Amino acid sequence: MERSIEFPANLIHKLPKGKNFGLAGSISEDNIESIAKLGVKFCDLSSKLESKLGIKDHTKIKNFMYKLKQINENTSF
Repeated sequence: MERSIEFPANLIHKLPKGKNFGLAGSISEDNIESIAKLGVKFCDLSSKLESKLGIKDHTKIKNFMYKLKQINENTSF
């Protein structure tokens, strides 16, 4: 199994805000805040949340979801 290609961080700000689209590729708790600011409605939890290739890490997912909850609580719609 191959890892996904990481979405170039320098292009994230160029994505259209407010459009309905999903994003996949190297999404982690380190970059979800930038992604959330775009109004992305769907994220594919990627290999960045794995402890081994193909095995999701429960702690990484828990930390990711906690950060996502914080973002949602601090965002007004």
